[in-house]
This record gives sequence, structure tokens and C-alpha cells, in this order.
Amino acid sequence: MFNPFRRTTPEEKERARLVALFANSRTTEGQLTDSDEKLLYFTYEVRGVTYHAAQDVSAIEGADPARFATLLGPVTVRYSTSNPANSMVLSQNWSGIERNETKGNRNNAEPNA
Repeated sequence: MFNPFRRTTPEEKERARLVALFANSRTTEGQLTDSDEKLLYFTYEVRGVTYHAAQDVSAIEGADPARFATLLGPVTVRYSTSNPANSMVLSQNWSGIERNETKGNRNNAEPNA
């Protein structure tokens, strides 16, 4: 049943932000610079401005920031065209880290045959 007085939880707000960002955004190249227990830190540039951002990925199913520490390097970043500081590298439906995961860490990369 719908309750008009129910407050939205922070997790629901973040989920809604990521869904809206996925639907109305552009992509650019960025760099995954660090990760810790919950956060991914990344940088990217839009129209000559460099942005440094962090994304809490603890609520994303299957996300393991400890594993991402081995994948530091190039990523794809989705950002809002109306507010480029609103960005993400990972959501439930999209990953900007995938290309780095499929290529493997540069230290462990195998030569192309």
C-alpha cells in the first residue's frame, strides 16, 4: 500500500540517482585511482575540467571494492550532461570497469596471439 508519509532511504535515493544517470548521461574515459572497503575513487575530464569523485558501491549486488584495487587504471565514466560532477563507474545494470576486467591487469596481461 502506498504511504505518502514514508521517507525515502539513502539507499533508495542512490539507486534512483544511478537509474536516472544511466538513462540520461554521456560517457567519457576516466581513471580508477583507488578503492577501499566501500568506495571507488576515480577521475575524469569533461570540457577541460578535471573531476575527482568517489562512489559508494556497497549497496550494489556483487560489487567487491577489494577486488577493484587490482584493476586500477582506465575506466569508462557515465556523467550527467547538466551536472558533470554527478557521475558513476558502476551500477546494478552497467559497469565502466568491465573493459578493464576483460583485458586484465596490465601487469598480468597476456600478449595478443
